[in-house]
Amino acid sequence: MRPRRICLVLCLPLAVLTSPGIASATPPVGVCPSDYTLMTRSDVSQLPDADLALAAFDAVDANGDSRVCYRPYRNGPHNGHYGNFIDDTAAPHQR
Repeated sequence: MRPRRICLVLCLPLAVLTSPGIASATPPVGVCPSDYTLMTRSDVSQLPDADLALAAFDAVDANGDSRVCYRPYRNGPHNGHYGNFIDDTAAPHQR
């Protein structure tokens, strides 16, 4: 019984220290999901719905880095918009 306790006391911390880390669900800063494209304000101004797109850009750019992720709608425009914008994560970029 005693050797088992010694092994448990010594092996358990070692197992915890060498186990792989938990994966983070948060995407890295400045990265878009695979089906989105990273766009700057200048890129967005070239879209067919530039006025609406720039308004969406300003509303979505939560971290203020002037970059957002864009995915065009597959079936064409919807209510005057040609695609969907999301921020490229909420943390500021590391420069």
